[in-house]
Amino acid sequence: MESSNEFTIVIPVYNVIGYLSQCVQSVLSQDFYDYEIILVDDGSTDGSGERCDEFARHDNRIRVIHQENQGLSAARNTGLYAAGGKYVIFLDSDDYWKDKNVLNKISKRLFKTHPDVLCFNFEKTDGVTTQEVNFQSIRSMPVGIKGEDSFQYMTEHDLWIACAWNKAICRELFGDEKLRFREKITSEDIDWCMRLALLAESFDYIEDVIVCYRQRNTSISKSVTYQKVVTLLDNIEFCVDVLDGVKGNERAELLKPYIAYQYGTLLANISAVPDKNQQEKLLSKAKAYKYLLSYSQNPKIRLLRIASRLVGVKGTIALLKLRERGKLYARERN
Repeated sequence: MESSNEFTIVIPVYNVIGYLSQCVQSVLSQDFYDYEIILVDDGSTDGSGERCDEFARHDNRIRVIHQENQGLSAARNTGLYAAGGKYVIFLDSDDYWKDKNVLNKISKRLFKTHPDVLCFNFEKTDGVTTQEVNFQSIRSMPVGIKGEDSFQYMTEHDLWIACAWNKAICRELFGDEKLRFREKITSEDIDWCMRLALLAESFDYIEDVIVCYRQRNTSISKSVTYQKVVTLLDNIEFCVDVLDGVKGNERAELLKPYIAYQYGTLLANISAVPDKNQQEKLLSKAKAYKYLLSYSQNPKIRLLRIASRLVGVKGTIALLKLRERGKLYARERN
């Protein structure tokens, strides 16, 4: 759908009544006004859908779409079909923007560099205090870096991450259906960000903290399930297959560190699966992709690579489990 707005903000909503107002108000408080908000109520049962309608009654920049519960990917896709702005920005409904200057900062940078994709910084928060700024020591990309060099800059500085909501994306990229989110899966951002990287031609990054990413649970062991890890592994296999299909492509080579990082995340998640039999099943498949660790110079991935060489993948997972237990013990003491 065409519109004259510079931005479309797509906010999927599902049972977030306790966070929704802070999220939406963080957008409405912007001192930049050329945008539309699409709230996609994905079958909420806690009053979130009604709250969306209330927002829309008070501000004509807000459109609400109600649908039966289909999951985050489907809700984002619904928002994309309705988007009309020149650039699309996703915002999860339990997160919020840092301050009222967010869209001004993004708009000024887009006007200066005209990328297909602009990435930005974010901070992790409990909703009250900042826990950690994600990219702590990396400055904005120097103006003038274009084309393939711009994506090389992103990967060399570990700035290309599996995250849909730290990016402003030119809406024209969504025109041929290649950037729809795969539905009925978790870890949906992993292959989507890889496909985005293969499709876009120019990239940029600003160091400004734009998003406050809410950490509702700091313990990986409490959020990991066997099925989620199976899906994560499937996503990595999907990405490997896609890259194998474009061998010799310079962009595909640049994406290898990105896939290596996802593999490191996979090992950490396998270590948190409580059932030993399920862990063994995952381990038997994960071993085949151990070579991915060789693609990244990220300090965390380098440590995993060294550990896997010394004690194997199974031993590395055991070490990761001990590390998580140590972090949990330290939190409990504090």
